[in-house]
Amino acid sequence: MFEKLYYRKDSTDRSELKNRWIKFTPELSTDSRLLVIDKHGHYINVVARLNYNNDEKFPCLAMIDLDKRTINTYPALPLEKITIEVFMRESGNYRWIKSSGGKVENNAVKGGIIENETVYVCRMKVDGHYSAGMMRPSTGTCEVLNAYQPRQDYELLIREE
Repeated sequence: MFEKLYYRKDSTDRSELKNRWIKFTPELSTDSRLLVIDKHGHYINVVARLNYNNDEKFPCLAMIDLDKRTINTYPALPLEKITIEVFMRESGNYRWIKSSGGKVENNAVKGGIIENETVYVCRMKVDGHYSAGMMRPSTGTCEVLNAYQPRQDYELLIREE
């Protein structure tokens, strides 16, 4: 459904494009630059990352309630220990590509750093819906923040030049 993700076409030099992570605020709830993975009524699931104690950052799925303009992650974590940042698309195209075994594709979107290792934004289908997570090259798996086992087959988010 969201296989190819477009934002806008312009004359921006593609080499200067950067992936932006912005701390979530209610005003961002309806921003067209959010990277939406799935929609469920007045909820949208977006690519986000958790910033835990300003130390480690890792990608995850976040759900925005469009009516209340609030955000939550799954599983719910104590908000006093984390901040939630949402991925904002800049100009350019993004798409999900099949990947496996920890291969880092050209232009893969970096999601953060865990234990001094760069992790990348990945997704896999869980209970019929996509869930975002982190791909760790050292383990070759996509991991999501819930009870599901890491998987070696997943999709990786890349930015097209």
